[in-house]
Amino acid sequence: MKVQVIIAAGGVGARMKADLPKPLLLLKGVPVVIHTLRVFDNHPLVNRITLVVPETHIEDYRCVTTAAGFKKAVCIISGGETRTQSVRRGLSTLDEDTDMVIVHDAARPFVTARIIQEGIQTASETKAAVAAVPVKSTLKMVDAHTGFVGKTLERSLIWEIQTPQTFERKLLERAYAGGQDATDDAVLVEQTGSRVKVYMGEYTNIKITTPEDMDIASVFLRGKDV
Repeated sequence: MKVQVIIAAGGVGARMKADLPKPLLLLKGVPVVIHTLRVFDNHPLVNRITLVVPETHIEDYRCVTTAAGFKKAVCIISGGETRTQSVRRGLSTLDEDTDMVIVHDAARPFVTARIIQEGIQTASETKAAVAAVPVKSTLKMVDAHTGFVGKTLERSLIWEIQTPQTFERKLLERAYAGGQDATDDAVLVEQTGSRVKVYMGEYTNIKITTPEDMDIASVFLRGKDV
């Protein structure tokens, strides 16, 4: 089975309020994206990696990935205006004999080999699998205009979706063929009528979005070799 990974790094990270896109920010002296790529580079079931980045920073990404000395080649291409457009461009780089596609956020550097492995195994059985964790807090639907609570959601039924998200290649290509935009890949797959299986991710598999997230990530890395 041939597995290809698409790493989405197309955003500029406006909420981070930094001069560089968040995957290029240093975390313990190493760019966030390198932490992320290293896990996939070391995984024995991953055959090929495509990194989708803003066109304005493509040379920056080439420099840091070259310096990292990965065992596997990293194909770097420019992304689109939205995450969906970027992933769609990533799909265009698939080898013809690719069986399974993993889509992951560049700004989730704490993905683990276990999460990747379980995603591949689950998707090989169900065709679509996403990492997720049960929510810990009580969630309420609130009227956006009045601020009043509409109802309290049943917490045991709510999961926070993460990446990686792993799919049979043909299914994901069909989901992206429609041209719609979505917040994640699973939404597009669901719209085809296909079922998506959720499996247990990890609470440390955070997406770095704000400066506070960088502080949390630094804590996670304490004592670890990078």
